[in-house]
Amino acid sequence: MGVVMPHTKREGIGWSEHSWIKHEVAAKAVGGQVAAFRQRFPTAKMLLIDGNAGDGFGVELEQRDLFMTKCSRPTAQLLDELAFMHDATLCLVEKDSDKRRSLITRFPKAIIVSSHKEAADIALGGYNYVLWLSDPCGYAGHGIEEMRKIALHILFSDFVVILNELALRRVKAVRHSPYWFPHQKYVPMLEPRWWLGQLCKRYLARTPLIKQSSGFHFRLLVVGDYLTQGVKRLRNVEIIERN
Repeated sequence: MGVVMPHTKREGIGWSEHSWIKHEVAAKAVGGQVAAFRQRFPTAKMLLIDGNAGDGFGVELEQRDLFMTKCSRPTAQLLDELAFMHDATLCLVEKDSDKRRSLITRFPKAIIVSSHKEAADIALGGYNYVLWLSDPCGYAGHGIEEMRKIALHILFSDFVVILNELALRRVKAVRHSPYWFPHQKYVPMLEPRWWLGQLCKRYLARTPLIKQSSGFHFRLLVVGDYLTQGVKRLRNVEIIERN
């Protein structure tokens, strides 16, 4: 069972009391992709990467009974459980030192690093399959260069991305601000085929826009050469094939 997050609620950004919504959607997508690969390749060496692990704490679910507090599974916990279930290695990325200490305590068997580059270097160390889960609060923290490196060098790889479209659309709407101009380079992330091109994959599945909170409207993207039935059955999912 998860643990109630100890820090204050921050409504309007990616991590809030409503984060259980994206945790539940991510669990369905990631679980399906990982299980399908393991079934096809029982002895393959697998690596699961959480590119934005945070402190590893879940958030309290809205529906709970009087006697027991139930929490969502944050991305780090989700991947930790899948790594145990499918005999995979787990790598957690977190740049904040205090949060890394929390991860070390909660996930002692995981490899914990401070940068996406370190995670990519580990991935290129002999793994047959890599799944990268990307869930930054903003749009700049996905680690696209490192994700691309893995996609180019590892034959079997999947990428599950939680994309804050609201933030990107706000940037797109700003035309004449010197401060926001450098952020315009992230606007192409709104286009599914941009992800397919960057990661050189055949398929992209994306959910409808999910309005988790007033400041965090996201889509979940699954980018890979193979999509499981679990992904295809996500509610109103759209599937796009690379030309």
